[in-house]
Amino acid sequence: MKYARAHIKKYWVFEHKKALGLSFLMFSATYSVGLAFFLILNAFFIPNIYTTFVVVFLLFLLLAFVIIGSIINAHNKVSKLMNANERRAHSKHVGIFLILFIIGLILCVVPLVFFIYPGMIMFLLTIGGVLLLLYIILMFVFDYKFYELALASIFVWAVYVVSAFLIAPIYFSNHPLFNVISLFITSITIITVFAIAGIMLLQSSFDEIIKDINYLGKR
Repeated sequence: MKYARAHIKKYWVFEHKKALGLSFLMFSATYSVGLAFFLILNAFFIPNIYTTFVVVFLLFLLLAFVIIGSIINAHNKVSKLMNANERRAHSKHVGIFLILFIIGLILCVVPLVFFIYPGMIMFLLTIGGVLLLLYIILMFVFDYKFYELALASIFVWAVYVVSAFLIAPIYFSNHPLFNVISLFITSITIITVFAIAGIMLLQSSFDEIIKDINYLGKR
């Protein structure tokens, strides 16, 4: 954010880390509730891989809308403190971010349309891509690195690679069991990663504010 004053940039970092942190925690909790509801339904109906993908795909879209909504809300809070030139430049950057993120999101989701049968574990590949995409676009557009997003992406992809390698033989020998294991690994990973990343983002956002308060107190 070279176009904004230093204190505006610091406030932007605080608001956006807080927004992403709350979004991640909300998604982790929502996914947990959605998974529990889905498992209850499966206790009364015959499990179907397409139904599983639809449920998780809807939760995945929820994540995208929550992130976009949170960033727009943070943008509105920050823009109120900006002068006319900063607000004009910032609005342009937010527009670029939204366009790039939506295009990237579509590209990350497309593989799911063509690779349903490898099971739920394919969602880890997509979610890792979305997190890395978010990290790169925020760095490219706003010139700030959210390392929490990069670490979360790397961890999700690592789980995907290790899990795919370990459970691949089950796909050919016992496909229903493979689907159950895929759902379990994917769900645990999503809930854990988003909860931890959310907490890290919130802690980091408030650490920045505390540093500034301590700095001002010593002056």
